[in-house]
Amino acid sequence: MVRVNAITLYVGDVLTYLDSIWNHAPVLERLIAKGLIDDAIRRDSIELSATELQEAMDGFRRARGLLTATATEAWLTAKGLSYQRFEQLVEREAQLARLKDRVIASRMADWFTAELAGFDQVRLMILSFADVEHAQEIWRTAIQDPDRLAYQAEEAWTRGVLNETIGVFQTWLRHERPTWLPETAFGCPAGTILPLQPLPDGGIALIKVLSYQHAQRDQATQHAFRQKLFTAWLDEQRAQATITWNWGTHELQSQTPTVGD
Repeated sequence: MVRVNAITLYVGDVLTYLDSIWNHAPVLERLIAKGLIDDAIRRDSIELSATELQEAMDGFRRARGLLTATATEAWLTAKGLSYQRFEQLVEREAQLARLKDRVIASRMADWFTAELAGFDQVRLMILSFADVEHAQEIWRTAIQDPDRLAYQAEEAWTRGVLNETIGVFQTWLRHERPTWLPETAFGCPAGTILPLQPLPDGGIALIKVLSYQHAQRDQATQHAFRQKLFTAWLDEQRAQATITWNWGTHELQSQTPTVGD
């Protein structure tokens, strides 16, 4: 794949290394997803007419501000793309959008009914303490007068008893709730002070509910649903796929491969 001085790095070595350092977005998982998507596009014979392709290209350029031929040529040069490769990328993006529509169409209504509550949203004020004693001291006062918590937080910061390992203001959807955030946070009225919660880093969290909002059937929620549904479909396809890795002269085949997180 690449040679550095006397060292040759092969594709398998590079991908394994990238996967290990980018554990939040595994490269190998993305490659598998691309293969599954390309296979579905081929299997479903998703093709675009010349008019549809032109519309897709026009939309692609508008979305990136490439409103003139000069701007488009400069963008292609910066990306190192030929015009033919540009057409191929836009065509695949349009095919992917059509595949998503097909996958999601049969599932959207049922999921909206069953999973809508997972998009309830809560805004929180979170103070992280290094020790239980300081947390309990401020928590007892906050229970009596929640409106003074901001003042107490400033005072605690001055005293040096707050951690900096977690953001003070956070927003969470119910389906993304971390394990340290209790389910009871969703549905509480504004101003509620929750019981102290242990954090993964060993700290203690004092949590105040700032607001709670039931999920709405709006455009943002529908977009999030589409993403979640398509991800679930990809997981189903991956579980059924036969995947063969070619690591140089070695070949490894598995029905349900394990890829590092």
